[in-house]
Amino acid sequence: MLRRWCQFLQIDRTFLVLVFLLCYLLVIYNRVSSGMLSWYTFTPEGPVAEFIAALIIFSLVRMSLQRFSLAPDGVTHQLQPVAPPSVATYAMAAASTVVLYLLFYNGLGLAIAALFGNIDRNFSQLQVLQGNLQAFINVILFGGLYLAYTHSRSLNQYRTALREAQQQHEQQLAQAHIRQLKAQLNPHFVFNSLNTLDELMVLDVERASGFLHDFADIYRQALQHTGDALVPLAQEIEFGRKYFALMQARLGPHYQLEWHVDDEQVEGLCLPPFSLQILLENALVHNQANVDNPLVIHVYLQNNELIVDNMIQAHRTPKQQHNGTALANLSQQCLHMCGCPVQVVAGAERFRVRVPLVSQSPTEVS
Repeated sequence: MLRRWCQFLQIDRTFLVLVFLLCYLLVIYNRVSSGMLSWYTFTPEGPVAEFIAALIIFSLVRMSLQRFSLAPDGVTHQLQPVAPPSVATYAMAAASTVVLYLLFYNGLGLAIAALFGNIDRNFSQLQVLQGNLQAFINVILFGGLYLAYTHSRSLNQYRTALREAQQQHEQQLAQAHIRQLKAQLNPHFVFNSLNTLDELMVLDVERASGFLHDFADIYRQALQHTGDALVPLAQEIEFGRKYFALMQARLGPHYQLEWHVDDEQVEGLCLPPFSLQILLENALVHNQANVDNPLVIHVYLQNNELIVDNMIQAHRTPKQQHNGTALANLSQQCLHMCGCPVQVVAGAERFRVRVPLVSQSPTEVS
């Protein structure tokens, strides 16, 4: 029964023990103040009665809080974190508790006096005044203690719920943003590949046919991981090799790719899908090359980062405008999934991009 009462009052046993000790000390203090110094001073019947009175006050406060904390439609809303009651609610609950407890105190006293036939002796004007004053003090003391405890507990629960709701909201926003970024990256790859196919069909139909078959093969691999937030680095490197081979078939052998990555280095490392393809495409689009001045793109690992580095050999007359959307989206995706964005180091002669890597298994974002 005590456990159910604690659940109703929303208190723990430690708080009850402290309240009982407080009742014991108050009773002893009152007895000593009245000159009672004997073994009876420490007997427990007084503290127990005071403790029961405190529990009754707690119950009245709890019922008053439940009554005045209801929403206008008669129900409490649990879909969002519930804030602690307002000052007005506490004030109404306190006033209601005072009235109810004084009615209960006087009603119980009257019933007991009537039972023993001594109403006149126990309900003199002085005794009623003293008794009600003591009852009022008990309500203020124990009711205030319970309200303070309840407010502190409600405030902690509200802050915890608010923090969890905020974290959940931020996680949902991050997942939605990642899905949006991936939805942009995947069509971006298709669009540029189809542009390449269109140019090859003008130059060499046979090469265009081979490009189409190779494109279908690597795009089939891309579709297998289109729902993944991260993919293994080894898989991304394989995808990058095939993609660059397609681009080299169109652009010529003076566009070269050099790998400085060992199989042991890539084990257990992950990154967002299409990362390497975007960086290779960025280097090919913004630079030119010929037989005498080839463009060499270097790919290597350093400090848990994938680095793509090349000499700056910009086109004298740009063929088309590029707004850097794919690289910006990749940077945002790395920020969400890896904790830091892509770092771009553009010097006078070299252009270097550093992509953070994650040491974990691929994670699917639903």
